[in-house]
Amino acid sequence: EGLVGSEMCIRDRHGVTRSAGCVASRCLRMSDQYTVFVDDNYHSMDGSGRYAAGSFGSLEEAVNYCKEITISSLRHMYEEGITPEKLGAQWALFGDDPYVFGGSGAVPFSARKFISTELCQEIIDSIEDEIARPEA
Repeated sequence: EGLVGSEMCIRDRHGVTRSAGCVASRCLRMSDQYTVFVDDNYHSMDGSGRYAAGSFGSLEEAVNYCKEITISSLRHMYEEGITPEKLGAQWALFGDDPYVFGGSGAVPFSARKFISTELCQEIIDSIEDEIARPEA
């Protein structure tokens, strides 16, 4: 990690170094006010699974990106026959847990509060619909 001009280079959880212009302008720019960090729930106690996912000029953008990361993580945990409760439990053990740093210091997004049985059921239904309707 380090600075390149006014932009910060980051290494994501897969070891990829990112800088300006990557991941649809979600790289860390020192001028942006809100940074999204992601903890890996499997390594939540030691911090080794933490990475910076990007930075944003508005809280709304940062929170929306946190929601995208959380939903993507839940989708990754899907397995055939899984219940919404088990999907949520799998995420709590192994999923990506994004949060926003910046602004007032309060935590404006909690994946644990965002994830519900209803959200997990919507994700399961969506994936099963995709499986049932393969692309032509």
